[in-house]
Amino acid sequence: MPRVILEWAWQHFIFVLAAVFMFCAPNVDFAAELNWHDGQRGVQLVVLTASLLYLICCPPRHLSRLLRTKSCGHWVLAAAAFFFLLGAISSAMANLPSWAFLEWGLMFALIALTIQIAAAINASNSASVDRVLLWTCFATVAAYCVKSVMLYVVMLYAGPVYGMPFNVNELFSGFSNPRFFGQFAVMVTPFLVLPALFWASSNAQRLAMGCVPAVWWMLIIASGSRGAWISLILGALAAFLYAKPAATRWLRWQGTCALAGAALYAILFILVPILLKSTFVATLLDRPAGWATLSRRDELWAQTMQMIVDHPWFGVGPMHFSFYPNGIGAHPHNAILQIIAEWGIPAALLLFVVVGCGAIAWWRHVRMVVKRQPASSRSMVCLALLAALTGAAAHSLVDGVIVMPISQMTLVLMCGWAWGLVLAGRPDAPESAETRSSWGYWGVRLIASMAVFVIVQGVYPVIGHIAEREQAYLDAHPGSVLYPRFWAHGWINQ
Repeated sequence: MPRVILEWAWQHFIFVLAAVFMFCAPNVDFAAELNWHDGQRGVQLVVLTASLLYLICCPPRHLSRLLRTKSCGHWVLAAAAFFFLLGAISSAMANLPSWAFLEWGLMFALIALTIQIAAAINASNSASVDRVLLWTCFATVAAYCVKSVMLYVVMLYAGPVYGMPFNVNELFSGFSNPRFFGQFAVMVTPFLVLPALFWASSNAQRLAMGCVPAVWWMLIIASGSRGAWISLILGALAAFLYAKPAATRWLRWQGTCALAGAALYAILFILVPILLKSTFVATLLDRPAGWATLSRRDELWAQTMQMIVDHPWFGVGPMHFSFYPNGIGAHPHNAILQIIAEWGIPAALLLFVVVGCGAIAWWRHVRMVVKRQPASSRSMVCLALLAALTGAAAHSLVDGVIVMPISQMTLVLMCGWAWGLVLAGRPDAPESAETRSSWGYWGVRLIASMAVFVIVQGVYPVIGHIAEREQAYLDAHPGSVLYPRFWAHGWINQ
């Protein structure tokens, strides 16, 4: 029995590690002396390095399983390989190659982790994996809601005593900015009603489980993130239009929790301050003057377009948008423009082919599951994943979903989950000569080793004095703030 448990733990090591990161990242302060962003980035690097070392050290049968996940065809695999080849050329030509190769290695590690999660799900009982991931999402959000409610109570009672206003931004303590909370919320919100739908056996249990998404919706409203609100609506709309009969119950629960969250917001952030005559700094209430603005995103997009015009073939280099300080943001707040500007048009087209093929395979799988099992738990999980991934894709067009560490890791977990379900729904492909070839094994190990090297060489010079570097920047730029990219101080040339 111990041997069986150890074998299972080793087989699911990376999958479990990613789930643990998602739970801890918003709830645990990894390094009190560092910004939340920096602490999460540091732990993310530990997880990604562990996943790469797993690739390097794991036995051939595990590598064979990974290689068989390329079920979309050899030409998709070739497109991914050429994408990284062009990215390496772009990195070598960049102004600061060490930073560019660091982004290159990070991208490879994220995609490798996605593949490992998909392979682990494909090799497992997918129903049990669904249960583990649903409870991970629910437990993560429940812990965060408890923490935020406790902070609300503390500020409500301690604020008047010490003459301090209530600042709603303090409720989002796991994130450097409420907008980053919005990115995370878009991806986990679709799953929060599923435990009540699947496993609650009484109305009391359903009410108790429903309190978590209700409080979570209150926080989403309080965050003032317009991008998150719109992305959640688009995700729900995609689920409704794509599978209307199966999505009706899920949408009804989501709508009920959203209305309950709005009511909680009205009570706690409008009525209570009026009754207590307290001074509140509430993000949503401060936004009316700027509802229709792009918050200077148009300036970032104009700068990005100029970079594309000036460097169409190989881009300015991975992470090198942040080589040119602009006082607005260290990334373009648009995933498509970011890849094109930094990696070049040819590399971006190759990546879009890979992502597009994956999206088509996922849509077909959802349609098949909903058609065959419209009222099943698997159908609901697929609808929630569809809403989460659609919302994340929409949100990435106006924010840094592919930049922030917790958003990157949550997106990787969701994509790996979806990919694993697609693979689990297909008959097992026979092991080809290519997957049995030692050349394939050693090729994967070689690229993973290169990624570990470039990540270490990019992080090692900075990791020991992150706080000093950030303070030096703030001292040199009085009145400025940090613009996050890889680290909270995102400008790579300062």
